[in-house]
Amino acid sequence: MGQSGMSDLYGYVHAFGIAVYLEIEIKTGKSTLKPHQRTWGETTLKNGGIFIVGREDIEKTLEEIETSVLALENRWKKDE
Repeated sequence: MGQSGMSDLYGYVHAFGIAVYLEIEIKTGKSTLKPHQRTWGETTLKNGGIFIVGREDIEKTLEEIETSVLALENRWKKDE
């Protein structure tokens, strides 16, 4: 059992030579994030991780992960 707001899926994705923390909150239908889930996701992002809201369309969710990894890589390159 995790902490309040913690995502349904979490782990690491290999990106540009390092492991990046990834959290995916699964939502179905028209359901939306609860305030504590939104706060958790914002904290994940502020700490350099990736936070995704996954839906039934797994291909779209995978594309969002890839897009987020590339965006993170571009931000890191820009800061070098």
